[in-house]
Amino acid sequence: LGVPNVLYEKHPHLTSHPQAHFINNRTMEILHPLTGLAQEIVNKSSPLKTWRKFVYCEHVDGHVYGERDHFATTHPITSPAHSPWH
Repeated sequence: LGVPNVLYEKHPHLTSHPQAHFINNRTMEILHPLTGLAQEIVNKSSPLKTWRKFVYCEHVDGHVYGERDHFATTHPITSPAHSPWH
């Protein structure tokens, strides 16, 4: 888009572990007025069932030591890109 930008990163290398588990309300509030960008993010997000749990295991098809449902709250989350407009 030709927009000048600068990225400041404290670490010398990229991490191999994903850092974003879901997009929070404030991010979606900022993106909402940007010509449908927030809705496009919601539309392209993976289904919630693929985001909601962290599974601790030996390897992908190995023994599962445990899992944690990070969306088990009293306020149900309906999408990984949760927005107050949905």
